[in-house]
Amino acid sequence: MLTKSKVFFGQILMRKTSENSLTGWDLLDKTTEVDKLINDWVEQTSNQLVYASPPSIHMEWMDKENTVKMITSSVTVLYVEPEASENE
Repeated sequence: MLTKSKVFFGQILMRKTSENSLTGWDLLDKTTEVDKLINDWVEQTSNQLVYASPPSIHMEWMDKENTVKMITSSVTVLYVEPEASENE
């Protein structure tokens, strides 16, 4: 059985708002959520997940004033392809 790996990631872009807002941040843009990406990929490929890592999260400021930030989350999965799992 050959185990392979794949990384899925998503990003959220946010801008700091006035101090009076509930969270202090407005959502500017986001990609598809990581769990949806993984579920869609498994459905399309029929690959069998062996392991999914805990999420990794990275935050980066996008401007000098620290008012816009990009949050990137990623999950690494280990999987076997359908042919490999059927031959065991």
